[in-house]
Amino acid sequence: QEDERCMRGRQKEMAKSGSSHISSKSFYLDLHIIILKRNNNGSITLVHESESDLDREVYTSVTLKPGHYIVIPRTSGGSLNAVESDSSSHYSYHVPYGNGERLHTYMNSIFGDIFSKIDLQLNGQLSAQELNQFGEIIDDDELKSIKMADFFSEKFWNFSCDENGFTKYGFIQYLSQFSDDRIHNMLTKLGYNEDLYSTKSRVFTLSFHCAKNLRVRIGDAMKTDLNERAWDLMMDKHNQEFGATKALSNAHCIVFRIHRDQSHSVDYAAINKTDEYIEINFKQDQSQNMNFSPSKGSVRSVIPPRGLIYLASAVVKPGCGSYKYSYS
Repeated sequence: QEDERCMRGRQKEMAKSGSSHISSKSFYLDLHIIILKRNNNGSITLVHESESDLDREVYTSVTLKPGHYIVIPRTSGGSLNAVESDSSSHYSYHVPYGNGERLHTYMNSIFGDIFSKIDLQLNGQLSAQELNQFGEIIDDDELKSIKMADFFSEKFWNFSCDENGFTKYGFIQYLSQFSDDRIHNMLTKLGYNEDLYSTKSRVFTLSFHCAKNLRVRIGDAMKTDLNERAWDLMMDKHNQEFGATKALSNAHCIVFRIHRDQSHSVDYAAINKTDEYIEINFKQDQSQNMNFSPSKGSVRSVIPPRGLIYLASAVVKPGCGSYKYSYS
């Protein structure tokens, strides 16, 4: 996982006390890696799941036969909702500088994070196509309309770029000219809260180390149903191997959980015991010192006959020495 959040926490504490202490808001997401196999008939099976961990780096090793596989980094998602807004730490996007103004130091870090998130080719530059896609995400007409020829135009003479697009510095230069309202709209669309904390996504680096040649294609799993299917497959595999652990049940359904010791997280799933569709209202509001995904700790789901679905997750709040998870 990238260190951008920890760096901001470190900068914030150093600004207050002159020390290198890292803020309690600086922490890593619980993370594990799963590998799915796409079979010839189009179905998908779970072939590998690593341990869930809270460390910066997560390693896993697996031997695979030739085929088509899908590698998905997974998190419970609870930690993305971990930081509540602190009105004392709101930042201005620009600060006075000489006779004008310049970008706030924290915004350089934020814009650098955004660059890493949209640099899909991982070449250290943003092409017109990548900027167009970014424009679609934040609904910005100017970004949507940028063409490669624009990088040679007078319009972009003051920005660091070449025939391949913006450099990271050029991208920060370009965004720094936005008005505060335009920056605010962009950050809101991207999921940043008032503390400049990203509540929707996290930058990470995924590397493969192989004994044989491997062809890798990068795609956005969020545009597919792979994320949901992966959770269902993980919970179903656990149920088949270990049964419905720590379960609550009634005449209609079974709710069980998987506790992951290394990351202090817990995942929940439900099994429909009937031959009819049922609706389940799942709540975690009695838990203590936990962050939830979905963020409010409750979810309402419909389960097909004799089916199993993933419900929700929770992870311990950073800095808490004890915690309690409860559900109903």
